[in-house]
Amino acid sequence: MELYHFPADLERIIEDVAGGPPNDTRRLAESVIELSDLFVGRAPWRGGYARSAELRRAYLRYYLPVNLPKIRVPLAEWLRRDPGRLAGARLRCLDLGSGPGSALLGLADFVRGLPVEERPRRLEMVALDQSFESLKDAERLLRRLADRTPVAIDFQPLRLDLVSERSDLFPLASAAGRFDLVIAANVICEIVRESADSDDGLDRAAAVVSAAAEALLSPQGAILVIEPGLRETARNLHRLRDRWLASTRLHVQAPCLHEAPCPALATDRDWCIADLAWEPPAMVSTIDRRTGLRKGSLKFAYLVLTLESPPPLPSTTWRVVSDLLDLKGERRVYLCAEGRWIVLGQLKRDEGAAAETFRSLRRGDLVEIGGIEPKGPLFRLPPSGTIRRVDRTVTRRRRV
Repeated sequence: MELYHFPADLERIIEDVAGGPPNDTRRLAESVIELSDLFVGRAPWRGGYARSAELRRAYLRYYLPVNLPKIRVPLAEWLRRDPGRLAGARLRCLDLGSGPGSALLGLADFVRGLPVEERPRRLEMVALDQSFESLKDAERLLRRLADRTPVAIDFQPLRLDLVSERSDLFPLASAAGRFDLVIAANVICEIVRESADSDDGLDRAAAVVSAAAEALLSPQGAILVIEPGLRETARNLHRLRDRWLASTRLHVQAPCLHEAPCPALATDRDWCIADLAWEPPAMVSTIDRRTGLRKGSLKFAYLVLTLESPPPLPSTTWRVVSDLLDLKGERRVYLCAEGRWIVLGQLKRDEGAAAETFRSLRRGDLVEIGGIEPKGPLFRLPPSGTIRRVDRTVTRRRRV
């Protein structure tokens, strides 16, 4: 996916809802570090952090723009085989644990960047969250963005504890019909952190998504699960993936090309993430310089889950699951398909179209490869081999 330029109008909207330019960027940076320590496990978990006005403003200025673009990757994968899926439709979306609406804002921004003939006619968004304050922020943000979006937006906030109250609120949430999209962004990690036992936390997280699939998802819809790109949060998502595929009616459409057990779990050291290149807003860059945090690109784990089984892909199709490794005399990438990871190399001295494509591979690319040869424990793409990117839905974003 091409470089994402954070839209200037969204930057202004977020700053306005956060209260205008901060008077003290030093204190803002300290609040962001406090949130970072919570999210990565360096501090004891506090699920009610959004009750602090200072932490909530820090979240809006830093973590909202950091999380907002991530939904573009699973959305593009969902639309890959049917780019016109949304054309003229009423798109109903439910955000589980929405916070200030990061994923919903990302969805609206994605939709307004689609070609006119591929846009839905209306977005009906329902946000579920335990924080009344965060839901109010989401409402303010989406109301302002709706004025800049050529698609009608309806927004309904519902306050609930996602785990203990879902049996009561799920029927209310779906009163107007089932949802085409159910989003769970940075939800599983919080459910796990709130539990004293990580296995119990995974059980609870698995139950939330399973219940959403049964009670809320339309037959042709998708569940988009997005988690931080840290080792343990990503591996927890891989574990849940295997559990959902084994025990529910859900199928995986992306990033996986198979439904065998996740090969990243075959060792203790591997995990699979996406990496979205972006041009961050000025405030994120300022906070990064003050804190030492690094958001030069956006790393995260995700799944696109559907009730429909995806059509099979050719056996020559692979997902790139690593950055390009530049070694002496050779370039290598890790590939995933057919329930296994392989390492594919190509000699630097090789020339031609295949070599040019190989040099430009990025994590997350979908490729068709022909003529690979085993080379001990590795594989090699010889000069006679072929490699081609599989086209994906790409939306261009200009600064507004």
